[in-house]
Amino acid sequence: MELLIERKSVFNNKYLKIINLMRYIVILLYCVLMQNATAQFKNPAKGLKVSTNGHLLEYSDGSPFFWMGDTAWELFHRLDDKETDFYL
Repeated sequence: MELLIERKSVFNNKYLKIINLMRYIVILLYCVLMQNATAQFKNPAKGLKVSTNGHLLEYSDGSPFFWMGDTAWELFHRLDDKETDFYL
């Protein structure tokens, strides 16, 4: 019985090392890809201007700028303390 337990731990240890190495590789790859993907968005407000009708923001080439915001009007009178902490 002890021999069986020892084999399992050696087997598990070997594969745990491989799995941990794979995790590090995936994390490293993710960081490199995200750095390259976000490099073009260093200054997203560069080139923004108000459209000619005064209602929209657009890039300098005339393409529309999408702005999404959240006001949380219902935060204080519908949520309890726990839900408010989760939201914030």
